[in-house]
Amino acid sequence: MKSKANGGLRMDAVMYMTGAFETFVKMGRQEVAKTVFEIAKLGESGLSINDPDKRYSLETLDGDFSGLQVLSMMHVGLKAIDPSLDSQDAEYDTAKQMAGRSAPPRWPRNQLSRPLDRITQ
Repeated sequence: MKSKANGGLRMDAVMYMTGAFETFVKMGRQEVAKTVFEIAKLGESGLSINDPDKRYSLETLDGDFSGLQVLSMMHVGLKAIDPSLDSQDAEYDTAKQMAGRSAPPRWPRNQLSRPLDRITQ
């Protein structure tokens, strides 16, 4: 995710990613993957990430979300599923710190549906 043109953080994206960390920590890997893939499918027709009035709903999560919010959830979810994905953006790193995570959430391979109750290095 690109930072704002003035070089600062997109705090809206940071807050959405922080919320995604907090949501996904309560879910199993398969649930997160299902949400991520649902967002990816939704994104095939385009997401309005700069229009907070345009709302999207997901079958896997309650509520309605802005385009930037679902994109932020997808970003955090992808890193949770595959921590080897490169993510060198300040928004993600800031959200991770705000959510109290020293590493992206991830699950042991033998416990794919286990909730994210701890973070492994």
